[in-house]
Amino acid sequence: MLGGGHRAWMLAIAAEELGVPFWAGTDEAQAAVKQVASARVVAAMDTLLAQVGACLFENEWVDITPLQAWVDRVTFLPSLATLGAMVDKYHQRQTMQALGLPIPAFRAVNTGAELAQAGRDLGYPLVLKARRYGYDGKGTAIVPDATAAQNAWQEMGTPPAIAEAYVPYQAELALIAARNAAGEFRFYPLAHTQQQDQVCRRIVLPSPYGDPAPAQAIATTLLNHWQFVGVCGLEFFWEANGRLSLNEVAPRVHNSGHGTIEACVTSQFAQAIRIAAGLPLGDTALRVPAAVTVNLLGWETGTAHYQAQREAIAALPGTTLHWYGKPEARPGRKLGHATVVAETVAQAQALGDRIESCWYPPNS
Repeated sequence: MLGGGHRAWMLAIAAEELGVPFWAGTDEAQAAVKQVASARVVAAMDTLLAQVGACLFENEWVDITPLQAWVDRVTFLPSLATLGAMVDKYHQRQTMQALGLPIPAFRAVNTGAELAQAGRDLGYPLVLKARRYGYDGKGTAIVPDATAAQNAWQEMGTPPAIAEAYVPYQAELALIAARNAAGEFRFYPLAHTQQQDQVCRRIVLPSPYGDPAPAQAIATTLLNHWQFVGVCGLEFFWEANGRLSLNEVAPRVHNSGHGTIEACVTSQFAQAIRIAAGLPLGDTALRVPAAVTVNLLGWETGTAHYQAQREAIAALPGTTLHWYGKPEARPGRKLGHATVVAETVAQAQALGDRIESCWYPPNS
């Protein structure tokens, strides 16, 4: 895997359980993946690629150019061509539009004049997104008027961007889709994601909103078009009239699927390893009635280990704590997550409230 953060750590655990050798490429001294004794960690990309037959990506913000020299020896998941087609949000939107998928109206933004015209065309509020390198609310702004739009774009550094019509959604949903090299799919249960300050704070499985069939149909059309191989996260808006529209796509294991470790027969991480190793796709069905995952987000800047909070969360019934071991906290940074399983969504949500009360200071 190119990367050594918390997704690499969970993938390395899944590989160890499956008996699949796992290498990670990172030069971070305190990389989370180093917590897995069986993971081989190297700093040099060429050293990593010389040892492996298949390569996953921890995130999509990689320089594809030096990887091209390895395409005859290493199977990249997704392929470099697929990854290149997915990483630019404007190109994503163009592909979705050409396929007739339900998406918000959008415009390319390269100049202040184009941003002003997008506001006139699409109205306000307007969603402004950098075409690359945006995640967890970074590189994204919801702006109420033309002045705020120009200010937000300046604060981003005036990158190539897209402007989108704001969708008055009822809920945000997410679907984890797995597709192997033979074109076979497995879909995980549709999840309800709950955001705060444009960062996912809680994930509910299964979602009480929406029919999974339309989301699965959208994923099938898009991933077949891209010939995507691997595990992919798709984010949707669910509107009050029941309409589903596609928001964004991440070509990797996804935060909305972290709860699959406890909730599903095969976790998203084990599925990604199975695909990379050429093993049959695993069962994605729920093995519990309900699960809620709470992201443990930083709420201060510092280096505390939060031992008391972690112990309190781990002691809650039906709760599994995953601590990423990151050396620094900062507001909004994902430091870990906790998943609770229960007999009903309501019971799981109540335990999710208790997790948050253990983790966050009052009024956070």
